[in-house]
Amino acid sequence: MSSDADNPFMTAKNWAKEGEPLGLSIAAADATAGLSVIEAEALHDAPDLPADVAMESLSRGRAAALAYLHAHSLTLCGAANRLEVEPAELRGQITRGVVVAFDLGDGLRIPTWQLYEDQLLPHLDAVLARLRESMSPLELARLMTVRRDSLDGETIPAWLGAGGDVARVLRIVEETWNR
Repeated sequence: MSSDADNPFMTAKNWAKEGEPLGLSIAAADATAGLSVIEAEALHDAPDLPADVAMESLSRGRAAALAYLHAHSLTLCGAANRLEVEPAELRGQITRGVVVAFDLGDGLRIPTWQLYEDQLLPHLDAVLARLRESMSPLELARLMTVRRDSLDGETIPAWLGAGGDVARVLRIVEETWNR
């Protein structure tokens, strides 16, 4: 398991306690208590940006990201129904790391990029085994939904679903996300 410092959902306030600078005043740091480390790093990289402008921008970005994740995921029961398995079986796959799930506050959500024609994406387990534990749901969505020249213009799920070579995908994961 990764340390709290690697956790993208660790709050900026806790991150600051680890001794990392925020690039904001102490008052602004208190206002960032709900930010992820990634968001706090973005603020650190723009120390001259007024805190209220930065927070408004991050709030809009966070809202858009959450809306995207919600729209492109299913509930645990919804995904289990689509896969024609019991929710307990799907929960077991999540526990074993065979399926990714996240919680947006309304229960476990299963990103739809993991599904291909009402089945789990071929080679999903191999791909997930190569990912950093600290990847956020949005980073995973970006990895999986960006079209790539190295996959003949396809996304990772489209490539794997069509029977594409998993080795090419694993190289992308290694080169892009596990530096």
